[in-house]
Amino acid sequence: MGGSKWSFSCSLFTFLFLITGTSTQDIIFPGKSIKDGETLVSAGGSFELGFFSPGSSKNRYVGIWYKKVSRLLWSSNVSRAARSPVMQLLESGNLVVKERNDNNLERITWESFDYPGDSFLPEMKIGRNFITGFERYLTSWKSTEDPAPGEYSIRIDPRGYPQFVLKKGSEVAFRGGSWDGLYFTVNPRLEQNPVFSYDFVLNSMEVYWEYKKQNSLCVSRLLLNPLGAMQHSVWNKRKHDWEILYTTLSERCTTYAFCGPYATCTANKFPPCACLEGYVAKSTTSGDPGSVDSSDGCIRMTPLNCHCKDRFFKHTRLKLPDTSQAWANSSMSLHECEELCLTNCSCTAYATLDILKGTGCLIWFNDIDMTEFDLGGQDLYVQLAASELDRIQRKTKPKEKLKVAIISISSLVAAGLLIPVFVLYVRKKQLRKKDEEKEVIELPMMVFKTVANATDNFSTNNLLGRGGFGAVYKVVKQSGVNLISLL
Repeated sequence: MGGSKWSFSCSLFTFLFLITGTSTQDIIFPGKSIKDGETLVSAGGSFELGFFSPGSSKNRYVGIWYKKVSRLLWSSNVSRAARSPVMQLLESGNLVVKERNDNNLERITWESFDYPGDSFLPEMKIGRNFITGFERYLTSWKSTEDPAPGEYSIRIDPRGYPQFVLKKGSEVAFRGGSWDGLYFTVNPRLEQNPVFSYDFVLNSMEVYWEYKKQNSLCVSRLLLNPLGAMQHSVWNKRKHDWEILYTTLSERCTTYAFCGPYATCTANKFPPCACLEGYVAKSTTSGDPGSVDSSDGCIRMTPLNCHCKDRFFKHTRLKLPDTSQAWANSSMSLHECEELCLTNCSCTAYATLDILKGTGCLIWFNDIDMTEFDLGGQDLYVQLAASELDRIQRKTKPKEKLKVAIISISSLVAAGLLIPVFVLYVRKKQLRKKDEEKEVIELPMMVFKTVANATDNFSTNNLLGRGGFGAVYKVVKQSGVNLISLL
C-alpha cells in the first residue's frame, strides 16, 4: 500500500467487526501502515481497528470492534482505489476510504458498512439497489473460530412485495415476513420504541431496511450466528456481557412453509398445524380433517365459483403469507382491495399493506402459508366459496349463542353472590348505627343543681383549666360518683 493510489486486496484483507482495544488516531494516510499490536480508534473512542485471532484460531485477521466490548461483529472482502485516498474509522464503526479533506460521506470510495458480514449495526442497511444490482446482506461465519462465509445469509427478497428472508445456501429456510408499516410481521418486537427506531424504504431505485439508536449510549448489534439464528443484543455494562433481546429460529413454526399451504402453525399447540376454516388436510392420519400432519397443507372443501359471488373469511393475529408472488398497491383502500380480489378468479387472499396508516393493498394469487401469534400479527382475508362461508357462519352461530348464554349466566351468578353480601353489609351498618345511638342514650344525665353542688358552685378553686368546650372543673364525690363539668 502506498503512492497516490491505495487498494484493498481480497486475498490480503478480510475486514471484520469485533470488540476490544487501544490507540490514538482514526485516519491512515497513503504510505503509512498498521503493524500487529497497533490500532486505529474512532474520534469518539467507540470503535477500534487492529489485528485479532477469533477463538482459539492461530490465524490473524484485520478487525473492527467496539472498543470496550469483546465480541466479533462483521466481515467483508473488497478491492477499490481512489486518487488521493485516506482510510478513516468513523464513530459509527464504519471504516471508509475517501478523498483527503472531503468529509461528504455521500462521496466515499468504499465503506465497510456495504459488507456487513455476520453482524448488523445501527445505520447499516440490508437491501438491494435496483439500478446497479448491488446487494447488502448478512452472512454467517463458518464457525465461531472461522470468519469465512458460512451457509446462512439474511437478505431482502425483492420479488413481488419485498420481504425479510433467511437462506441456507440458495434455499429459503426462514421467512421474516413483509413490512406492514410498523415491523416485519414475523416479529412484532421490532415495533418502534424509545431505544431503537426502524426504517423500511421501498421505491423505484432501491429497497432496504435499517435501524438506529435513539440513545447514543446504547451499544447494540444484530448477529447471525453459524447455526442460522439471528440474535438482537445490547451490551450490559454491569454484567460485562451481551444481553439478548430476542432470537429468531427458536421453534419449528419459524421453518419456511412448515405446515404447507392454507394451514396455520401455532407454536404453543399440539399438533402445531391446523387447516384454515373451509379447508381440509390433503393427507391425515389422525382422522381429524382440520389436523395437518405434514407439510402437504390443506385444500378447499368447496371449490371457488366466480359466478356465485365468493366471499372472504377474516383471520386474525397472523404472519402474512409469502409475498414473493404477491401484488401490492400503496394507495388503495381495504374495500377497493376486496373489490379487486373479487374480480379475479385467481385471487386467494388480501390484506392491508400498511397497518400504521390503514391503507394499501396486498393480494395473493398463489397458495398461502401462515403462522398464528398469541399477540400481534395482522388480519388476512381468505377467499371462500359463498356456500362454504354460509356453512361456517351457521356452525359458529350456536357457539356464539352458547357464549352469550354463558356470559349471561355468569353475570346472574355473580349478581346472586353479590346481593347477599350487599344485604349483610347494609344490615351490619344499620346495627352499628343503633349501637352508637344506644351508647349516646345511655350516657348519665344530670341536672344543673347536681353539677353546681359537685363543683362548689363552680368555684375557681376547683377550676382545672379551659378547653375548646369551655371550663373544666374538679369535682367532689356526690353519692359515690366523680363528676367533671364542662361549661
